[in-house]
Parts: sequence; C-alpha cells; structure tokens
Amino acid sequence: TENTLAPLRDGVKTIVLNASKALTISEVTVDGGRASFKRDEDRLLIDTPNAKKGKAMKVKIVYAGKNQQGGGFGSGGGWHWIEPQKNLAADAMLPWGVPNSSRQGFWTQGETNYNREWAVTWDYPNDLATSETVTTAPAEWSVIGNGVLKSEKKSADGKTKTWTWKMDQPHATYLLAIYGGPLDIKKDSWRGKGLWYVVPKGLGYLIDDSFGDTKDMLSFFSDRIGVQYAWPKYAQVAMWDFGGGMENVSATILGAGSLTEAREGFRDMSSLNSHELGHQWFGDLVTCKDWVDAWLNESFATFMEMIYMEHAQGANTYAWEIENAMQGYFRESRRYKRPISTKLYKNGDAMFDSHTYPKGGAVLHTLRRKLGDDTYYAALKHY
Repeated sequence: TENTLAPLRDGVKTIVLNASKALTISEVTVDGGRASFKRDEDRLLIDTPNAKKGKAMKVKIVYAGKNQQGGGFGSGGGWHWIEPQKNLAADAMLPWGVPNSSRQGFWTQGETNYNREWAVTWDYPNDLATSETVTTAPAEWSVIGNGVLKSEKKSADGKTKTWTWKMDQPHATYLLAIYGGPLDIKKDSWRGKGLWYVVPKGLGYLIDDSFGDTKDMLSFFSDRIGVQYAWPKYAQVAMWDFGGGMENVSATILGAGSLTEAREGFRDMSSLNSHELGHQWFGDLVTCKDWVDAWLNESFATFMEMIYMEHAQGANTYAWEIENAMQGYFRESRRYKRPISTKLYKNGDAMFDSHTYPKGGAVLHTLRRKLGDDTYYAALKHY
C-alpha cells in the first residue's frame, strides 16, 4: 500500500499505521527512500526524521499475507476467499440452480478495525482519506471497488485483468473494500449516478426482484433528508459466504443468501437494502469519531430503514417496525443495560448490539414524534 499524508505540526519523528501481525512486511519507504520501522502488536511505527508540517509524504509498505480467511461483519473481518463447499461435489447444485464450482472469489470486511488484516493503513474512524485500489484477478472474473472504475486492462497473455477503482471523496478507511469473482452485473443510472447490481454468476435473474426498488430508495432518502446521495455511484454486491450487509462507501456488500424472488414475498430485501443505503448518509457521509458513538451510524440507519418502510408500505408497517425494534431491545435489556453512547466497552464490535440498532432507532422515532416532521428533518439535514 501507499499512504500519502502530511503532518499537522513540526517535530513528527514517527508515524503510526496499522498492520495485522499476520502480514509479513519486507520494506518501508518514505518518498522513495528506505525507512526504518518497528512493529508493536498491530501497530507499524515508521521513522520520519525529515517530516515537515504540511508537507505531503508518500509512505509505501511492501508486504505479503497468506492463508487469510476473515469473517463477515461481527465475525472478525479482513480478507475472505470464497471456495466451493468442501462437503459437496464440484458439479453439485446449490440453491437457485448454480453449481458448487461457481463459488469462487473474494471479499473484504473492514468494520470495525479489520482492514489492517489486508491493507496497511490508518485503521480507525477518526480520520478520512481518499482511496484507490488496483486489483489483478482472473480475466473471467469481475472486481468491484469504491468510487469510479478508472480502468480495466487485460494482460498480454489474456489470462488476467487489472481493475483500478478510485474514490476521490474522503471517507473513513474501514469503508475501503474490494470484491471479486465470477459475477453477473446489471448496470443502470439514477440522477446521473451509476447503479451496479452485482450477484454471483448464474443468479442474475434475481437482480430485479432483489434490487428493483433501489431507485425509489435513493429518491426518497435524498428528498426526505434534503441531502442528495453524495457518492459517484452505488453498487449493491451480493457475495457468497457473507451474512447481512455492510455499507462500504459507494459499494455495499450483501449476503448472497438474502437474494430473493417475487414468489418468496413482496420486496423481501427492502428492509436490508434500505438500512445499508441509509448508511451512505449516516455512517459514510457523516461518520462517528470512534465506536463510543456507533449509534450515529447504526441507530440512524435503522431509522432510515423504518421510514422507508413507512414510505413504501404504509403507516401500519412503520408501526410494526417500531414495535419490533422495541421488543428487540427489551429482550436484550433483560441481560444487560447500557447508555446508547458509552465509553465503557470491551471492543468496537461489542457496540453493535440491540442498544445501538433497535433501541437507537426507536429513540429517533420518539424524537421525530416529539419535534414534528418539519423540525426533525430540518435537524437531520443540518446534521
């Protein structure tokens, strides 16, 4: 990785980045010259004796990792390789009529502090950065990343391709992500923004029933909050082995198991999709400084999901969403109680519970009722 940064003051002799102990670092350079470094757990301390206030430095780290197999959200993230299920033959058919052999590819999961497992950078939400990823994979695969696809080049022998994705708008580094594999992709647009609907190869027929209300969600959120969707594109990427969803900036990942078709029910992915899209405002455009206030991400996304269901399916559905949220919190509160915002927590992942999601969403609903819609939504716009 190459990190470009500038000190805010003179006298900075050492900079700190994050790197998993599973990564082997072979070289560090600062502005092209070799730099000495040392490691302390998952911190990489790099000597910068020539650093000057306001002068940008290019810090390049050469490293390698192997046998990485991170989990999804809440399960120890990082880099995850997708493989055929070992208990099935390669030609065995999976649900929806695709062969086991089609389970190939990879994805990454950054929240809360797991991008350090594959990308050496500052891995904490209190600072923002622009980003660019350059990924080489088999030519028959596709690779999706944050921001805009700048190039897609095939190798001279035709066996691989290299994809370059670039995000020019600053974002928290835990939202950096890349996904790759044999994929079906459908493209569309909304108010000049590109839309990418991405699913495992062979499941393209599920795209319309799974993502057909994305444009309506984008319009409703942009108009209701009074802040237009901010990013250059929006991709919804369903991948094998992932569970739930993660709001990586401009490129949400979702579990392939959540894909649906109309026979299973009316817009069965609306709740999940609206929650993750809501994060593109609350969590991505406005990001908590640290995990003390994870509710600023998750309570607000839960509330966005609630108001979309009200918009799409009516007041009764909204009332059910509020009741369901309250009951979810009540069940957890029988085991423990804590403030929605607290500095007392074991680790960042521990903050993603029913106090942060349903209770926080229900509290925002209460505030909406107390203030009235005009004042409440004006406040959200200001925030």
